[in-house]
Amino acid sequence: MLSKNTVPAVAILIIFLLSSQSPVLLNVEETNEASGRAQTTWSGNVVLNSHHTIAVTDELVISACTNVTMSNGVRIYVEGRITVEGTNSCPVYFDFAGGGDHMGIQFNSSSNGRGSKIDNASIIHSTYGITIYGSDPYLANVTIWNADDVAVDLFNSATPIIRNMVIDEAGQDWNFPTYWRYGIGLSVGAGSAPNVDGLSVNDAVTRGVSLWGNSGGLFRNITITNVSGATLAESSGVWIQDSVPLFEGVSVNNSDHGTIIRHIDDGITTRAVIRDLEIKNSMYKALIIDKEDHTNYTNYQSAIIEGLEISGTGGPDAKTPGLATATIEINATGAWIEEANLENNDAVGVQLYFVDSSTVFTNLSINNSGGAGSGANGAGVSVRSSYFAAKFDGLEVSNSTGPGVFAINGGAIQGNDWHLHDNGQEGFYLESAATIVDGLTLHDNGNSGVHIDDARYVYLSNLSSFDNGDAGLEFNRANDIESGSGDVSCISCESMNNNRGVVITDSVDIYLEDLLIKDPVTGPAISIDNSGLNIGAQGGLFHLHDVEAWVNYSGPAIEIIGSEGVIDGLEMYGVHGGLNWDADHNLERDSVLSNANFSGSGCLNLSNHDQLSGSGNIITLDCTGELTFTNVEINWTKFSDLGTHVLNLDTDSHLHLHQPTNVDYSSANIAANGWIEEAWDIEVWVVNNNSNGVPNAAVHLGFDQLENTISDSTNDIGVVTFPDLRGKKYTSDGQSPYTSVTIDCSYDSVSNSTTTSLSEDRMVWCHLPLSNQAPFIVWESPVDQSVYPSQGEILFNASASWDLDDDELTFSWTSDLDGDILASCTGPGNTFNPNRGFAFTVNSNDAWACNLSDGVHDITLEICDDKGNCVDKTRTIELSNQEPIIVVNTEPSLSPWGELITPITKSVEFWLNGTYDPENDTLDCSWSWPGNIVQISDCVNGTGYLSFANMSSTTFDLTLTVSDGVNPPKEWLVPVELFNEAPVSSFEISRDGNLSEDEISLVSTTIDSEGDEITYLWESSLDGIISNESNWQGYLSRGAHVITLSVNDGRMEHINSTSQNSTVLVVENSPPRAIISSPQSNSNHDSSYLFEFNASGSGDWDSACSTFPDNISWHCAENEPASGSEYLIYSWESNIDGVLQEDGSDWLIFEGHLSNGTHVVTLTMDDGIHTPVQSSVTIEVAAAAPVLVLDSPDLSHGYNSSDQIEIDISNSIDYDGNNFTFNLVSNISGVILSNVSPSEIHKINLDAGEHSLTFTLLDETGLSRDTSVDLLVIESDPEAIVYEPLNNQYYAPGELILLDSNGTNDADDDITRREWRLYEQGELYPTVISNNAFDSTNLVPGVHHISLYVEDRRGGSDEYHLNITVASSDPILSSLEVTPSSVLVDELTLILISVRLDDPDGTTNHVNATLSLNNGAQFWNFNLSDVDGDGIWTGEIEILAGESGTATLKVTAFDNGNIDFRTYNIEFSEEQNDNTSMVYIATGAGVFVLLASVIALLIIRRRKRLADLDLIDSWGVFGGESIEALEDELDEISEIDSENDTEKDPEISETPFQHID
Repeated sequence: MLSKNTVPAVAILIIFLLSSQSPVLLNVEETNEASGRAQTTWSGNVVLNSHHTIAVTDELVISACTNVTMSNGVRIYVEGRITVEGTNSCPVYFDFAGGGDHMGIQFNSSSNGRGSKIDNASIIHSTYGITIYGSDPYLANVTIWNADDVAVDLFNSATPIIRNMVIDEAGQDWNFPTYWRYGIGLSVGAGSAPNVDGLSVNDAVTRGVSLWGNSGGLFRNITITNVSGATLAESSGVWIQDSVPLFEGVSVNNSDHGTIIRHIDDGITTRAVIRDLEIKNSMYKALIIDKEDHTNYTNYQSAIIEGLEISGTGGPDAKTPGLATATIEINATGAWIEEANLENNDAVGVQLYFVDSSTVFTNLSINNSGGAGSGANGAGVSVRSSYFAAKFDGLEVSNSTGPGVFAINGGAIQGNDWHLHDNGQEGFYLESAATIVDGLTLHDNGNSGVHIDDARYVYLSNLSSFDNGDAGLEFNRANDIESGSGDVSCISCESMNNNRGVVITDSVDIYLEDLLIKDPVTGPAISIDNSGLNIGAQGGLFHLHDVEAWVNYSGPAIEIIGSEGVIDGLEMYGVHGGLNWDADHNLERDSVLSNANFSGSGCLNLSNHDQLSGSGNIITLDCTGELTFTNVEINWTKFSDLGTHVLNLDTDSHLHLHQPTNVDYSSANIAANGWIEEAWDIEVWVVNNNSNGVPNAAVHLGFDQLENTISDSTNDIGVVTFPDLRGKKYTSDGQSPYTSVTIDCSYDSVSNSTTTSLSEDRMVWCHLPLSNQAPFIVWESPVDQSVYPSQGEILFNASASWDLDDDELTFSWTSDLDGDILASCTGPGNTFNPNRGFAFTVNSNDAWACNLSDGVHDITLEICDDKGNCVDKTRTIELSNQEPIIVVNTEPSLSPWGELITPITKSVEFWLNGTYDPENDTLDCSWSWPGNIVQISDCVNGTGYLSFANMSSTTFDLTLTVSDGVNPPKEWLVPVELFNEAPVSSFEISRDGNLSEDEISLVSTTIDSEGDEITYLWESSLDGIISNESNWQGYLSRGAHVITLSVNDGRMEHINSTSQNSTVLVVENSPPRAIISSPQSNSNHDSSYLFEFNASGSGDWDSACSTFPDNISWHCAENEPASGSEYLIYSWESNIDGVLQEDGSDWLIFEGHLSNGTHVVTLTMDDGIHTPVQSSVTIEVAAAAPVLVLDSPDLSHGYNSSDQIEIDISNSIDYDGNNFTFNLVSNISGVILSNVSPSEIHKINLDAGEHSLTFTLLDETGLSRDTSVDLLVIESDPEAIVYEPLNNQYYAPGELILLDSNGTNDADDDITRREWRLYEQGELYPTVISNNAFDSTNLVPGVHHISLYVEDRRGGSDEYHLNITVASSDPILSSLEVTPSSVLVDELTLILISVRLDDPDGTTNHVNATLSLNNGAQFWNFNLSDVDGDGIWTGEIEILAGESGTATLKVTAFDNGNIDFRTYNIEFSEEQNDNTSMVYIATGAGVFVLLASVIALLIIRRRKRLADLDLIDSWGVFGGESIEALEDELDEISEIDSENDTEKDPEISETPFQHID
């Protein structure tokens, strides 16, 4: 502590040191250059008490090891340039002065481009660390610790380069902030775009990295840990708002939220691109992508994430477990996430709200994720309220607590290739939502594989559901009203080994096609129950197509209740009860059952069908029961029975069988009013005498039963078919005869009739002997109302016309304008004469050269046979000048929607081949688009290129205008859409050889037409990702590689347009390499030499370097080969010693000895594939003397002269195997050991000093070796040994204490000081009570801490401490003698008193006597003393009594609060009175009271002594705290006793303490 006088001096000194004039703390050098630019250098300790500005023309250089101390609120402003030259070993510090945080360093925009650089610097305790406005400093190896608000803050398009920055504890000093913007690591705003590679943010409060305000930049290798604790904002590791950054390699751990991407301003683009993002142990949510205004739907691109790993969300390693609500939450459009893995998260894996089809997940894996509970909370993926369906391609969800995928309340979802398994509830649960999914595998889920509830627009395909806890497919309320849209379907789906098969409840408009059900554990393969649809318009049809069911169940294989539907294609296998279908449905519909193969014990049970049609149903031989029909109306075609089965019909059932096969009507059980009828087809041909079919002949059929008369006409070839005519009817009363049919035919007033029996399908010929009939016209061309070009060619063709009587026909063609057309023919003609019915062309140069003028013609065709029967027909056509015909082809071609979509920079090639004018008029044509007109010289064969590279707009119309000079110009218009062309992957490969050890070069030859920056990804099918640079050089592991280069220009529209190019590259296995680095060949050593056998440089390129010893160069692959490292066998062998490795191990580097002789040492390397390779060296080894191995003493530290030193050389060795002995000589102590065995341990003592010990080892051949070692032996400290007293020894009151230290010793015999010390509480130094080795003393009662201290001549010392207890004794008064025993009144009398005092501890120091007469009417007080120390205390007092009475004399001994007293009565009397007897009585009574008091006091003292002994035993050697506590307790007791005693005896004002029990 500073005294009051020193404070002003220290204050003045501090002010001086902190002042700008202080030469102690500020070392500044300033140089002025000729240009006027000033450079200032800071080094050492620099103190800033006010802002410091680096002018725009100046530079500040801060040297390594500089400490810059900045006062509260002080900031360094950089207008010019700052250079901080810290190093890794000696950084620059910007520290606070202790009174408050400084404001860090601020770069203003004027510093932009001036080359500022901060390297190896630490900024400590600031409000802001580094603030940058529109500047571009280089920041490397910077640490910012405990920045209150923002560690690094970027504004106004700042573009710094940041390398290897560390930000720790941002905002941790805040307790109750009033604004949210604090505790932020790196803030990038207002259009800034830094280049960051290497950033670590730890323990920030609000944000690790925060982007806002249309910012961007490149961020690589970002590590963020423990961002948590904000109260006025959401804490997150990464925050991206209204910005377009690129992140690569991001890790966020233990933060409230991992990453938040939020779109707020629709005037700014939000598009975060993140590659390789890892988020671990988030407390609330790992990843959030949302839009602040959820009601303002906008289709925009919000995030692209490629490579995502999330784990531990809400888990045990989160800051507070159990608070997470979602692992990924997306509440926005345009999120693209690819290659994502969510593992072990205690919250729903992916949660989507208000998303659309631009939200796409590709290759998403979710395992062991999902919160507590069921449904959405426990799902792997949860979707609700989508604008359009989000897309999941390549989705795997497993081990979720709830469903794998959960979609509800408009949460539309779509995708491909889903694998949903081992989830706690359904694999896929959809309620009140739509979906399109192709390729689903669902298994081992707790409930159904798929559960569709109250949903429409459900399209599932290629689905496999197996081993689930409930149904394979479950549909509940999936469409309750039939409509023309919103179907629910599953195409190519299968359910196997599920608890139930396919379950459909209250669902219509459901389509299951190509459905396989195998082995449900319980119930039928398909269960349909629509009986719950019973309100209003509820109801409709289900649809099953091509169903195959394998089931072993005592009930039906297919059970349908209360449902109308369509079944087309049904196979049932196994042991089951067949098909059971009850169609008692709310709405009457016509059900269909077709192409069903009936089997099973129940075979077929149909009931309550108002109308059931169908065809192709078969009763198989696997049908072992009967067919039952209850209240059904059936109309089946081609119903067949492969065996003989019984049909059972109730009274309300009717079977109409059209073209049945092998139905056993005789065994059918038909109840009254029930019936079965069979029906057949009749085909009627009406022919004439030439057996030609008569078209349009009338045919009438009459029936004798079951059918009414029917009529129809023959077709163009004379045939008509009458289908499904009832031929016989079976009832409970028997069967009817076959129906007899009468067929009447007629034509041209000629008729005929025939009959047949309707027992099978019939073909009937009805012959009419007709007279000769007119021909039939079949006119193909020209078509009525056709328009042709002026003088255009027209084909006249009616050659298919014919005559019923096979007469020869004549054709004539007439125009109402030109007359007989055939008369206009001027050509030579040929055998194909048009008037004989052959086709011809007018206005052409064919053989007939017929002509037809322009105009509107009524063309009449008349055909007559050679019998004079004619027929004619008229059509109208027009010939006029036509507009040109435009035919355009382009490259690229038009889209299916008629758009020309082309790259911006690529010219469009066009061809006008095919463009023509029908009249061959001269054409004029040109291209036009906004701001451009291009004339075309050749409109018919024109070709060329159009360039749109100069267009500012990317959408416009392109028009081709063609004019023939007659008609209005004709236009061909096409919308043009220009797009940025994605780069096309291409590359070249070069290499030195085909082995894995040969370097390979991969060079991209890809170009981007628009010059956009290309991102590259090189991949090997074996080695994985190789590089993301344009070129790569390196090595590939052995094997056949598919090398793929993927390229993209990063534009949003090219997200799904990555171009890939692949080639196969075969890399062959490399042979191993054997190199002996040591020992060197032709070296000479003896057998004691420890050789290093080192194979560094050896190895095999097909083995990873990690399989070789560290820190040595090997011939190996840097990474683990795709097929694993080869197992190499390598061995060292000597031609003399054989295998050199210990225990036959394979060692690349080891040490060992060689026996004497000439050795050829060989290293062999074998990869098991190539021929083993070897390398050899020759070494000469001579015999050697024994080698000392000194295990003890330890030469690394010294010994004391008092130590007994062990000599242990038992591990010494003679490498030639000879026996040996050894001698030991010290340069101080001489010969210590001679010719002794090395196998024994020898114990010696050495004098103090620096010994040189020489070991001489001599073997039996006479070879010897001297080895000298240095050993320091230092003088020993004395050792304090106390024989008496013992620690915690108890002494009786007054007992003599012996002090015995005769055991104390010093190995150097130089003790110079010995002290018995007594330590007393409150004293700084102890009291020396003796300097003798043996002594005695007395100590006052109590616990005493004493020690023995010894010291030798060099100051070495030892001190032994102990506690002893000396008991206390109470004073005892006896033998009270008073002279005289009576006193006369009014007479001066000398009272003499003597009393014996016994107090063994000798602590009584006060004896007092009082004499009281008549209750204090007269009172005398005096003290007694023991003059000669014999224990007899005496005293005297002269008194003059004023009245008579009995005076009480009380003698009291005081011993620190313990007292004893005696009383004695003295009679004061008038001279004449004799009161002797009363005195005797009083004396006797006093003696009795005294004796009783003494006995009680002795009992109390005995108890106190026993309590003291127990208490003392519990104290340690240094029991200060226990003693102090006891004394405090005794003080409290003494205060109470003192108050009591003071009340009893007013003369005693203070009593320290009395007896303690």
